[in-house]
Amino acid sequence: MLRRLIVLLALAAQDAPPTSPHQAELQRHQGTWHVVSFIYNGTEADPEIMASIRRIVEDDRVLWTRDGKRFAATRLELDPTTSPPTLKLIPEGGRNRGQTVHGIYRLDGDRLTLCTSDPGEPPPSAFSAPAGSRRTLVVLTREPPAAIDHPEGKPQK
Repeated sequence: MLRRLIVLLALAAQDAPPTSPHQAELQRHQGTWHVVSFIYNGTEADPEIMASIRRIVEDDRVLWTRDGKRFAATRLELDPTTSPPTLKLIPEGGRNRGQTVHGIYRLDGDRLTLCTSDPGEPPPSAFSAPAGSRRTLVVLTREPPAAIDHPEGKPQK
């Protein structure tokens, strides 16, 4: 019986569809990110505020926190097949709930640059957010995975 189950599981794994480019790209975005710079409409955010903001990506959901408290959540759609790659954010709450925010992104290792337009505005074509543009330019870096409590202070494997 056990042998039959193993054979069935192996066959099922072989029939699994390959990961799409979109799914593979979404995997690259997973994790916790902190804000390095944030410019909206030509104005840079206060460095103290930027240091307190985290972007947490789990599957296709993005949770934004400040000082550990949630202040926004969106659903994330990526298209890595365009140049530059594009994204869509769909807010789960607030005044823009359900409206699509269009943007572009650049992911270089653990450094992510996002440029988005306000809902209803045309998607950005460049990584900039000058005064009057109604665009946001954010640069983030990925945080290393949190260490699990361990006698030597190292993550367990």
